[in-house]
Amino acid sequence: RIGKIELRAFLFQRRVPEVNTPLCCCSITGETPAHIVLYCPELQQEREELQRALLPHPPSNHPRLHSSNGRPSPVQGRW
Repeated sequence: RIGKIELRAFLFQRRVPEVNTPLCCCSITGETPAHIVLYCPELQQEREELQRALLPHPPSNHPRLHSSNGRPSPVQGRW
């Protein structure tokens, strides 16, 4: 819920020596939970499989999932 997970954006911020970039494998933006679950084009197939498994309540891009500056909020909600 607070974004502290072993994804590149967090590890890069913590200056883990082996992590030399915060970018996702798609190179579009930082590898964060919101990006992986909702946006990453490299994971579209996996996202579709996840949505099918979660139906009828798939993840959404609802505005409440974002802060006032348009970036993902630290609190992503519960699924």
